[in-house]
Amino acid sequence: MSRRIESKTELLNRAFLYGIGIAFAVIIFIEVKPLIFDLFVTFVLAAMAEPSVNKLEKKFTRSYAALIVVLAILTLIIGTLITILPIMVSQLYQLSLEIPNYIQNIANSLENYSIINFEINNQNLNYETQFTSLIERYGGTVGNTVVFASQGLIGGLGHIFVIFLFTYYLI
Repeated sequence: MSRRIESKTELLNRAFLYGIGIAFAVIIFIEVKPLIFDLFVTFVLAAMAEPSVNKLEKKFTRSYAALIVVLAILTLIIGTLITILPIMVSQLYQLSLEIPNYIQNIANSLENYSIINFEINNQNLNYETQFTSLIERYGGTVGNTVVFASQGLIGGLGHIFVIFLFTYYLI
């Protein structure tokens, strides 16, 4: 009987230790998930760049060929982002200007095509004053937003640096 009790406590101790080990493994995985994503992107970029490096290796040493290909990929990605960014900003600006019209059109459609007779009070649909009050309320958080945006930008540059450094060394 005492041997049976010892085995139950031993099993409980093992289960407790396994539970703690699994919890630590999950916490570590959550913390290194961005690095795992960076490594995945690195492997994909290295696999894509390998044929170009092999062709350039005939003219240059392998390290210079890898550097040229990695810089070309980085230039291509930055050029694409620089090209797309102004278009995206202008489209978001146009969308923000048109949102009150879209909401008004939806309200009119609901009012005209509704099976149930319901009315929308236009006094509550004064979007300009509501938007202005929203901007005034949250205007104080602009400084925090700028700080968080700069942290995100620096973090993004760090990820790009890690990705291209690992890609260079994998090639």
